[in-house]
Amino acid sequence: MDPVRATDALLALVQADGRIWCGPTTWAGETAMRISVSSWRTTLEDGALAADVLLELAGTVRQASRRALKGWVPPWKG
Repeated sequence: MDPVRATDALLALVQADGRIWCGPTTWAGETAMRISVSSWRTTLEDGALAADVLLELAGTVRQASRRALKGWVPPWKG
């Protein structure tokens, strides 16, 4: 899966999951993800949760990408 499609898929999963918030943006002309995890109320546990969620969902995207190579359609594609 190319990086733009992977980023889009990860963003869709994060937003559907709802445990943390990330939004789309661009950086140096490339598709990127804006991760919102810091404020005066953010705790270390909040940061750890965000990292855990992103790693979990990135793993889902990675697995879907591997399956797509075998003709499998990821759930968020319909």
